[in-house]
Amino acid sequence: GGLFVSRHPLHTACHRLLAADKSLLVKLRKSTGYTFINCKKALEKFDNDIAQAEAWLHEQAQKEGWSKASKLEGRKAGEGLIGLLMRDQVAVMVEVNCETDFVARNEKFQQLVKDVAFSTLAHHQNKSQSRTGYLKVGHVSQKRELSSFIQKV
Repeated sequence: GGLFVSRHPLHTACHRLLAADKSLLVKLRKSTGYTFINCKKALEKFDNDIAQAEAWLHEQAQKEGWSKASKLEGRKAGEGLIGLLMRDQVAVMVEVNCETDFVARNEKFQQLVKDVAFSTLAHHQNKSQSRTGYLKVGHVSQKRELSSFIQKV
């Protein structure tokens, strides 16, 4: 038996289909930040319907992320970082805790602290353009991003 090579252009159509899948995969991964494997699984599950795949990914991340976070509830988070941001006449200080100094040195964790500081400043400026004083924000409204971050760390 030898190698059979078809002269029909079927491979071209198949290649285009794979390229389309790959572009959807790249787009989904870029828009959600989820892993390559999870994005691929979502696209396969929903026959390359990117909207359904994205919704499913967010649902899965929330389930898995928040369940991971609830398992960690009660554990001491004695390390972390303080972020300080000053702009015009407003200053914001945020504290984000974690369990180990190893996590605190992680670039993604440091970016999270920056993002929380910028979000807090934006929230304060949007809510009280004319007010001054102390503002305590006790929650993060971006649950999807936080859930995604918990999965990654």
